[in-house]
Amino acid sequence: MLFGEIANLIIFIDWYTIAISKITLALIVCHYLSS
Repeated sequence: MLFGEIANLIIFIDWYTIAISKITLALIVCHYLSS
């Protein structure tokens, strides 16, 4: 039970990190294109 919760937390953190990376990349690209 605990292992499943830890696995879900790791998956969530991984998804969260990927999402932040994509948003950051998009902001950098938009900033680069607008300048």
